[in-house]
Amino acid sequence: MRVKTGAVLVVGVLLAVPGCNGDDKGSAGGYTQTELPLTTYSTVAGIAVDGDGDLYVADVGSGAYLRRGTYSGSYDKKGRILLLKKGADTQTELFADLGTISAMTLAANGDVIAGELSKPEVLRLKDGASTPETLPFDLDSFDNAEHLAVNAKGDVFAFHDGDITVVRAGSSQPASVDNPSVFDDYLVGQASNGDIYVMYRSFDDVVLSKLEGEKSSRTKLSGLSDPVAMTFRDNGEMYVVDLGHSDRGGLRVAKFDKDATSPSELIPFTGTLNGVHDIAVSSSGDIYVTDDNRVFELSPR
Repeated sequence: MRVKTGAVLVVGVLLAVPGCNGDDKGSAGGYTQTELPLTTYSTVAGIAVDGDGDLYVADVGSGAYLRRGTYSGSYDKKGRILLLKKGADTQTELFADLGTISAMTLAANGDVIAGELSKPEVLRLKDGASTPETLPFDLDSFDNAEHLAVNAKGDVFAFHDGDITVVRAGSSQPASVDNPSVFDDYLVGQASNGDIYVMYRSFDDVVLSKLEGEKSSRTKLSGLSDPVAMTFRDNGEMYVVDLGHSDRGGLRVAKFDKDATSPSELIPFTGTLNGVHDIAVSSSGDIYVTDDNRVFELSPR
């Protein structure tokens, strides 16, 4: 997911994608592309996939978030977390009435971590629990969590308004963390081993840096035009949604082998994609990409 300092999350903004032909199902680059059977109230704020290939989906809710602290529209449909089990045709509602969701991630123990806009606050949704737990992030009304990540220790990180705050496992107090990016436009990815990475553009370069890592760990990447979302597979591969350019094949997923600095594969899209917000990859290599209120699966053939 792209995080941008001072960014405005607008439900329903259309993002023009060159080269899309309007189909919702197709095949490209050795992958079969299918729209998943999900029914959401509004934009999908985030997705995550667990070790069984089950997909978790954060449904923003029916109220449109126009700018920080300002809302418009009906609020009869609040945000919720949906579960679509691998191969299933019907979704399950795990958590409902969560307000307006800004971001979501999945911890290694199965806990869902979600950001809520109207308070704002960060919630821990434990498997089997009936009510969420509010984590002590102390965000003000103009400082909602734009992205979330959890490391191997269970520390929860919230990215908000260009800053990064962490609540360590077992702690009741938030702490500040240095942001590797000094620029206002960056992505966040969570590896299966718990390492968290920030990708950002430094002038003409795209740079990948490990959060709370040594400055020398910053790596310059090639083969990307305009990255908008990133994630990691459990084997260490990195997947990046790249808007690209019309002369470079348009929107695609760039697959990086573990520790590689250039993509080993460029996976194109077919069909209409209006606004990509997040990406997830299963252990079997199935790729999931959000598109406003839809989620597409790219499965290796």
